[in-house]
Amino acid sequence: PFQAGTRVYVLKKDGIYLLNTTLAFAGKTLTFRAEYGGTGHYDPTVYLYPAASGNPPGNFASLAGGNLNLKHIIITGYYEPIDSNLDHLQGSLVNLNASGSGGSVYVDSCILKSINGQAIRTDGKPHIIKVTNTTFGDLGFEGTSNFGAGKGIDLRDQDVDTCLIENCTFVNLQDRVIRHYQSTKGPIRAFIFNHNTVVNSLSYHGFLSLGRVDSTGTGVLKITNNMLVDHFALGADTAFIRQVEFSDPAELDSVNGKPRMAWVMTNKNLAANWVISNNYFAVSDSGQAMLNMALPNGPYYHSEGPWLTYNMNATLAAQGKDSTKTFKQVSITLKKTPPLMTKMIRWIYGDRATGGDNKQKNANDPNFTKASPGHWTYDYNRKPVEFYFDTLSCNISGTAATVGSMTTTDGLVAGDPRWGAAILTTTPVTVASHTINFGTVNLPTSKKDSVLLTNVGPNAVHFTVTSTKAAFTVASGSVTVNAASNKYLVITFTPADSNSASGYIKLVYDALGSPDSIAVSGKGHVVTGVADLGAAVPTEFSLSQNYPNPFNPTTSLVYAVPNEARVTLDVFDLLGRKVATLVDERKNAGWYTVSFGGPNLASGVYIYRMTAGTLTFTKKMILMK
Repeated sequence: PFQAGTRVYVLKKDGIYLLNTTLAFAGKTLTFRAEYGGTGHYDPTVYLYPAASGNPPGNFASLAGGNLNLKHIIITGYYEPIDSNLDHLQGSLVNLNASGSGGSVYVDSCILKSINGQAIRTDGKPHIIKVTNTTFGDLGFEGTSNFGAGKGIDLRDQDVDTCLIENCTFVNLQDRVIRHYQSTKGPIRAFIFNHNTVVNSLSYHGFLSLGRVDSTGTGVLKITNNMLVDHFALGADTAFIRQVEFSDPAELDSVNGKPRMAWVMTNKNLAANWVISNNYFAVSDSGQAMLNMALPNGPYYHSEGPWLTYNMNATLAAQGKDSTKTFKQVSITLKKTPPLMTKMIRWIYGDRATGGDNKQKNANDPNFTKASPGHWTYDYNRKPVEFYFDTLSCNISGTAATVGSMTTTDGLVAGDPRWGAAILTTTPVTVASHTINFGTVNLPTSKKDSVLLTNVGPNAVHFTVTSTKAAFTVASGSVTVNAASNKYLVITFTPADSNSASGYIKLVYDALGSPDSIAVSGKGHVVTGVADLGAAVPTEFSLSQNYPNPFNPTTSLVYAVPNEARVTLDVFDLLGRKVATLVDERKNAGWYTVSFGGPNLASGVYIYRMTAGTLTFTKKMILMK
């Protein structure tokens, strides 16, 4: 029979263990580890297995005081060989329960995955939470919990002596990596988050939500050498249901007066001695597409979010530390990770198109349905346990210049040092054409063209794109071309005047050779009337950039209608207030020009939005007096 405090449980390599009850103990020490040596290749795997109720146990282990030691053990929250078991996913893997205090949890070289709540949770006072060389995966499940669950370590509102997370990797989270929200029982007295890699975190209520902190004694507050890729994938926005749990700093968003979002949050504490440096983050093409999504029916805004609170920035500055260099964006890719949960993100923001705030936090939306047992329509990209010990690779791939710039405090690779870094030393992407002539383009319209890029190398290549002439633009300043695949680089020509224009689009891959370039040219033509746009019927709905831009006092907007349709064209300020309706009627096929402006308008940025049927087009313009 199971006994804590008198035995060390040694599990066999390659062993499979099914657990249908929580291992509960109080005031003692429980140790699980893999056998030393042995002929097996993989660490032992423990599946939480359905009990008579059909549900797996709520925890792997629950301690009331005492200590739990896990070393080289894989624990997953449900029996994965049967897909439908996911539909019953339960609470936590490790719980320090409320009936005891002073307990400690030590985890080293483990894989902890698949739980609807959090991998480690402390409802009683933790003395030490120390997790090293461990991978966390697939945390959170909307089918049996809510978007506010799915965390790495949930410290609840406890007084925490030490929380040390080092050399760990977190993949696929719905919520926070660390939660210490609204702590009433005490602060975190020492917090070290060092050399960790975080990939694909929805960050519904934040990234590191640290509540109260206190380093006035012997404690240290340290966030260093971490690598974050799409770690704040929902971005910072003004969704009230998300903002409510960003309240610890007591800082308000200037747009709607609700709690302001930030990556790292604590209560105000000017005495906290922070060490925050040498952290790096990257946003994938998929992640940037999510941040670029139009969120109508404001006032909303949407960005990757500020790193720190105002108070934390002020504290660092007062201590003579550079708050602008705590996190640095870099252009890198990781070798093999799950795709970002873009389908889930689009679903969360989906009902804003009809005027809603966003999907409810709790699992009560009838559209969050099962396609089949164990497969949910808007779930994220879950991976079986085998993926985490056989396939996952967070090895950094980047140019020599980028990798060389990612310095750390100890000379190791940024992020979880169990992964390495690969430097690109050649230019593996070929450019199909090095010349584009856009011809004559009517003002104020634009014209697009593209060049095929082919990656002939074995790794994905990330590179920056710059233009030597403002009239020629690309959608993003960075592009990734996956290994042995193609991608079109779309270039837009927007003439500023009737003169000829020429320049270069430069593609910079690495610091070892000259960049590729594409010569671009074109000429603008002043439109004297709608007829001057040509007799040809447009082939698609479109809304052009206003001209001139910036403007004072008026500007022209051109839009295209390929077939009879009802068209609306509205103008809003940045607070989402409608300033004017320029068009609201059925239009025959053709090109149309409408003017906007006036002496009573204030200088600033305005949003204009065209709706035709189910299509919506949105652009910005600037009035500069």
